[in-house]
Amino acid sequence: MVNRSSRSRFAIVIAAVLVVASVLFWGRSDLPRYSRAEFVITEPAVGLRLSPTWKDKLRKWLEQRRARIHPQPDNHTFPPHATNRCAIAAILDQCMHITVTRYVIDKDIASGNVLFGYTNTMKGSAWGAAFENALEPGTIEYWSPDRKGFRHESPILIRYPEYKTVFVVPPKKADRFQRKL
Repeated sequence: MVNRSSRSRFAIVIAAVLVVASVLFWGRSDLPRYSRAEFVITEPAVGLRLSPTWKDKLRKWLEQRRARIHPQPDNHTFPPHATNRCAIAAILDQCMHITVTRYVIDKDIASGNVLFGYTNTMKGSAWGAAFENALEPGTIEYWSPDRKGFRHESPILIRYPEYKTVFVVPPKKADRFQRKL
């Protein structure tokens, strides 16, 4: 027979788990709403076996949380790279893995490319910032199905640092994602 003190301990443990889960997973977000049909979202790949055990899943989850809370972008270095065309979605995906910033990229822009290069060795955080700087004032080139031709324009990067998220959108969609002050 289970005594009352073990029941009350069990209830306290369950309540504590529910409080922690609500704080971690159900926080209020001020991010604008967006559709996955319109955007490409950079997300870390889950590196698990085909049939992972619960320990593997827990270890991977803890690794992702640690990397998100305590990123170490300067552990990565990049050698000099000549200026040439770079795929926007691919480079922003690399930036996401290094800086732990999620990028929400308009599908048209994600399929485009931009001129990018640098002359000296860079640490991870400087490299990510350099690519973001190449995107913003730089003219990107992407295929526009509406025009049935290539489009050349500068995307707008809208940052939400408290959520470690950056929206990369064309100027015509920018006002939809601007912060309301």
